[in-house]
Amino acid sequence: MPKTPLLVPGFGSQGAGASEVAGGFDERGLGALINSSRGINFAYNKAPYNEQFGPDDWEQAVEAATRDMIKELAASTPAGELQS
Repeated sequence: MPKTPLLVPGFGSQGAGASEVAGGFDERGLGALINSSRGINFAYNKAPYNEQFGPDDWEQAVEAATRDMIKELAASTPAGELQS
């Protein structure tokens, strides 16, 4: 299935970082959809986001956690070579 992206769980709350999910990407930085539902949806409960955002500001915590995930993946996987 060379044209089918992989849904890669485990990032964030389940303990995986960018280096653990990097194998899901091909040499062009494509082929992987990285899932981090709990790590993003409940970011306001965990450091460093709980220090910056309270429960009422959960949307800002979600945004910050998403941006941090994108930066980590871009720095540690071939996905960082993609142009936006």
